[in-house]
Amino acid sequence: MPNEEIQNLLKSGIEAARGGNKTVARKIFEQVLREDPQNELAWMWLATVLDNPTDRRRALERVISINPNNARAQQALSKLQSAAPETDQVVRSTPPPERVSTPSVSRASLDDLRVAERAGASRGPSLLYIVFLSLAVGLIIGAAALIAMQLSDEDEEESPTQVSGPPTIIATLEPPTPAVPLVRTVVPGSIERPDLGPTWTPSPTSTPLPSATPTATLLPLAEYEIIFAAADSPVGLSRLFLASADGSNLRPVDIQLAPARIQVEIEATAEESGEAIGTEEAVEGTPIPEVFEALEFRDPAVSPDGTFLAFTVQLAPEVQEIFVMPLPGGAPRQLTTLGGTVTGGAVWSPDGELIAFHSNAEGDFDVYLVAVDGGTPTNLTQDGNFDERDPAFDPNDNQRLIIASDQATPGELEIWSLPLGSGVPQQLTDDVNSSFMPAVSPDGQMIAFISTRGNDQDLYVMNADGTNERLVSLNDQDWDEFSPAWSPDGIWIMVSTNRENDDVLQLWTVRPDGSQWTKITSGAGPSQDGEWASQN
Repeated sequence: MPNEEIQNLLKSGIEAARGGNKTVARKIFEQVLREDPQNELAWMWLATVLDNPTDRRRALERVISINPNNARAQQALSKLQSAAPETDQVVRSTPPPERVSTPSVSRASLDDLRVAERAGASRGPSLLYIVFLSLAVGLIIGAAALIAMQLSDEDEEESPTQVSGPPTIIATLEPPTPAVPLVRTVVPGSIERPDLGPTWTPSPTSTPLPSATPTATLLPLAEYEIIFAAADSPVGLSRLFLASADGSNLRPVDIQLAPARIQVEIEATAEESGEAIGTEEAVEGTPIPEVFEALEFRDPAVSPDGTFLAFTVQLAPEVQEIFVMPLPGGAPRQLTTLGGTVTGGAVWSPDGELIAFHSNAEGDFDVYLVAVDGGTPTNLTQDGNFDERDPAFDPNDNQRLIIASDQATPGELEIWSLPLGSGVPQQLTDDVNSSFMPAVSPDGQMIAFISTRGNDQDLYVMNADGTNERLVSLNDQDWDEFSPAWSPDGIWIMVSTNRENDDVLQLWTVRPDGSQWTKITSGAGPSQDGEWASQN
């Protein structure tokens, strides 16, 4: 495969990973590595979408073997190794509850990639021969064990008091408890550590909330303004645009980002940093991308009063950071310098004072909170190898976040309610596969989210307490939906989707009851990360 095709494939995998589609991303990265086993960036991104800590560690070790100076891989590997004694040495006295799910990435995938690396090396015995031999041995051992069990049963019937061997221990089935508690706080230094309960049981007295059907005539989509990220081709650079929700009045967001205002947490010498910026004012450890025009902009989030914009900037192939700027345009101010490969999903608190976001800067995904004025972000979920992401504020409560977490079942995200002050975290969804990307309606009564319980990514809505789940994307022929966002009046939900067999994602609106699907954008490149900017 030509190098250009490999690079385009790698970029598609990175986009899938950023969009939360870990299964698709993993398959793409594995394909890239079969073509180019020494691709450091592909191994690094593969590590971010692997759910099994052992597989993730093996991928990171491969990165370091290619580039021993990769600080991001060293940091992530160090965290995995420090957490290993807590996870690998735990002896489970109780089996986990039975749950139907799709399997997480298997070690066979990484083993297949190692085969690609060793292409041309001497081969041992036939793999098929080994498999058949292993099966034959297994059948013989199984038959012997079965005969032994039958003889043992006969002996017990004849001599009830006779003990023929050590007793069998039957463990009591109990709900699993997360190995590490979730952390929540709104003020650095005042961190509480409540346990994230393993299961959620709906209240038997819960009354379904009314639907969001308005009593007034629907406003034309032209009365709303949206902001989103779009590219001019499937592999083009992503930029931010404003438009009416019917697709008219399209215009770019004026982002006046000067190179001198950027900081990137990448180890480098002062000389290297100076070359990157083109000046002698570079500071060691804060180089600027060599090609400034290659910056990409994603994940726009408008402040509650509509005057400011938070968004993610792709500063380097492996670095994303969050910036804040005035709307409709101006000079952005950098809000984070975490150095994660994925830092985004910014959301504003209802009072406009805080921004929550997710990042994999510490290896796994965590939810952070930072003051809009700046300062050190607080990691709310320092919990070992679990992933927490996709924060969403309750519009009526500064002290409540809705997040996606895999604490209940590692590798499978569910929707949780996380109080930032007093209170107990509550699991809101519990189904096969994953549920993620929650968005709370403006009145705080409903939550839209994406789930893969039907194998493809579908749009669902439910009451804010987790009851009355409803599928919105009915009969969608395995199309995928991403990033739901409620209109300011709660009448519409906007998503990015490949409906109608689009080759790339486009923006659509739909009513919460699944009616009136309306296409907003159409172009050669993807349009995604849609947010509502205002309503006339």
